[in-house]
Amino acid sequence: METHEEINRRLRQLWKDTLEPGPWPPALDKLWPIQYPPLRSGAVLFVGLNPSADLEHPVVKEYAPDLRIERASQLDDERIASRVLELEAEARRRHPFFRPFNELAPDGNWEHLDVFAVRATQQNVLKEALQLDQGGSHFARRQFRVFVRAVEQLQPMAIVVVNALASELIQRGGPVPDNCFHEEKGYHVWSLRGRPTPVFFSGMLTGQRALDRYSRDRLGWHIRWALKAAERLA
Repeated sequence: METHEEINRRLRQLWKDTLEPGPWPPALDKLWPIQYPPLRSGAVLFVGLNPSADLEHPVVKEYAPDLRIERASQLDDERIASRVLELEAEARRRHPFFRPFNELAPDGNWEHLDVFAVRATQQNVLKEALQLDQGGSHFARRQFRVFVRAVEQLQPMAIVVVNALASELIQRGGPVPDNCFHEEKGYHVWSLRGRPTPVFFSGMLTGQRALDRYSRDRLGWHIRWALKAAERLA
C-alpha cells in the first residue's frame, strides 16, 4: 500500500515540476500543497475540493510563513514539510470544516482527502486557474490522478464527497459515472479493486452554503444504513 509519505512526495514533485519551468497558474498563491498525516484505511472517507488558503485564519496564521514558496528547492526541506504536517494535524483538531465528520462517521472512524492539493480560498479562482471548465489543466489532471490513486489505496468503507464541484468532477473524471447509481440503495458505486464502495455526493457540511440540519441527518442515516448492509453481506 502506498504510504502517506509517498503521496506527499508525489505532490511535492508535482509542485516542483510546475514551479521550475513555470509559469505558475495565475491567481494562485505559491503555497505548499497539502501534506497528509498518516492515513487510515478502511474508514469512511470524506472528500473535499481543496485545502483553504485563508492565511489569516487562527488555525493557519502561525504556519503561514512556512507555507509560502519562493523557490522550488524549498519543497525538499524536511523541516518545512514537518511544519506543514503540524498544520494539517492542527486543522483536523480545530478547523470547523472537520467537525461534522465525527457525527456522520460511526465511532469517529473517518479519513479525509482533497481532490486538489493546491491551496485557494475562493472556489471560482481555483476553478479558473486549474481550467476545470475546460477539462482541467495538465497540473490539475496530475493532481486528480494522485487523488484517485490514494482513494484506491485506502479502500474506504464508504466515500462522502462534501463539495458540489468535487462531486461533479469525480463523476466527469470517470471513477463514478452517473450510470453507476444504485436505484435500490440510493447511492453511487465506485468499484475499488473489484469491491463496490458506496459513494454519497453531497454539498458542504459547514459554511454559508452548508446542508440544512435535516438533509445532514438524512445523510448520516444513509451512511449508517449502507455500512450495516455491507456488514451483513461480509
